[in-house]
Amino acid sequence: MEINASNVHLTQGGNVQDAIYYITPEQFYNGPIDDYAAPIKMAIEKAKASKLSLKFDPTKDYIIRTPISIELEEGDVVNIDFNGAKLTQGNNIVPLVFKNSIVGSVSSAVVENVFYNLGNGTANTYVTKIHAPGHSFSQPGHIGKIWSDDVVADSDAKGQFIGEFFTVGAVDGDDIYCTGALVESYMTGVRVCKPSTASLTLSNLYAYSGIDDIKNRAFITLQGFIKPTLKGAFFAQEMNATFLSVTGCFMADIQATIQGILLKNEPTQGAYGYLVNDSSSHLSRYSSIMSIYSRHGFTTTTPTSKEGDDLWYVKGRSLFPYVAEITGQGNANLADTHSPSFMPHFGIVRALQDFRGNDTGGAGLQFRANSARVDSVEIINSKIGITVSGSAKTSDSNVSIGTVRIKASQGSLPLSISGKSSTKTRVTIDDVY
Repeated sequence: MEINASNVHLTQGGNVQDAIYYITPEQFYNGPIDDYAAPIKMAIEKAKASKLSLKFDPTKDYIIRTPISIELEEGDVVNIDFNGAKLTQGNNIVPLVFKNSIVGSVSSAVVENVFYNLGNGTANTYVTKIHAPGHSFSQPGHIGKIWSDDVVADSDAKGQFIGEFFTVGAVDGDDIYCTGALVESYMTGVRVCKPSTASLTLSNLYAYSGIDDIKNRAFITLQGFIKPTLKGAFFAQEMNATFLSVTGCFMADIQATIQGILLKNEPTQGAYGYLVNDSSSHLSRYSSIMSIYSRHGFTTTTPTSKEGDDLWYVKGRSLFPYVAEITGQGNANLADTHSPSFMPHFGIVRALQDFRGNDTGGAGLQFRANSARVDSVEIINSKIGITVSGSAKTSDSNVSIGTVRIKASQGSLPLSISGKSSTKTRVTIDDVY
């Protein structure tokens, strides 16, 4: 028999040829184990250092009892294929947190809008100029994050401060010129930083909890990445909290189908079963979400932070999230765009039999955001079809809806619009069936 790398088997699984191309958690332990956190963390760190992919065993249940936190820096590439393996949340922890770092340091900044020539030689553009001595930007096309101690517009809670990502159009010494005017108005305690361009790709995860004392703990969190990518199928089952939290990311590319069943809706007990939560992110794109009997299939929130801190990835509201398709049955709300998210956009929405639980919810869609848009919505026998609420907002709001098909049994309310005397809420619907 000829001896080669493909037929030399490893005791931990796979063969030598496999080990050349990818890492496995099994390479970092030997024998029975009741907490896979340490070997998984070592495997991820090894994959990061070697730039090899990490692949899990699809036949195993990896119980995680200790939180795994991974920070990536400029030049890092992490590609993890969970391979359909089951990861179980074994304690009241966040099992997986991936954090992006920044290049250089945080710089204090002063912001003004100006007309500036970005290089075509003939015309000026109305842009935001950021004066930030010591900044880390060197050329057009770099992505930056700016934030301040000014409160988010339309905020219904304290401690929510503005922030957003921007694209550099030109650099002139201490001055950074954006490619256009920023969305928010920055005045107090303005800071700026350059997130690293570390690459993170995750594929094919089956996540499970089933433990009642896990309260308000996300399963997997992505913090501050530029274009993190999810591929394949992600499935969550029996959780008391958020499954996927995309926090402070730019252009998150969620190509994966995100499915969830039984994410609990018991806020009085600290259980907020959100399948997907987009928080402080910018231009996130979600291909397909399917939620069965959860609190929300998709939601946008703004995390609470402290004035003067430099937690750049939790600054700002969710800006311009896009969900191409979302389907659900038996949720408190299938989708809930919390105030104060800005310009969320849904493609196709299908909501079946959503109900009112714990005195909240019951809508196929609940809009509390500013300038929301949905192309097509079909709602069957939900307690409330569509809710548009301006009661918690501090400015005028617009909601634009394309085709609506609602089948409502006795006792159901197809459309609910509410607001207050100090603001205007405008709803435009193209066609209703």
